[in-house]
Amino acid sequence: MKKISALISKEFKCNNDFISIALHAEQPKNWQQRVYNKHIIQQKHKLIKKPNY
Repeated sequence: MKKISALISKEFKCNNDFISIALHAEQPKNWQQRVYNKHIIQQKHKLIKKPNY
């Protein structure tokens, strides 16, 4: 996580102390409903990088 955090800090020009990262594993059978619909479709205005599918 240190490399990811450092990269985000560099790209957003912010202090690394103010970055938090959360990851959550999801079962493939639940992905469409719990991830794609809820976090990608409903919140697409918040995405800084849209998926390419």
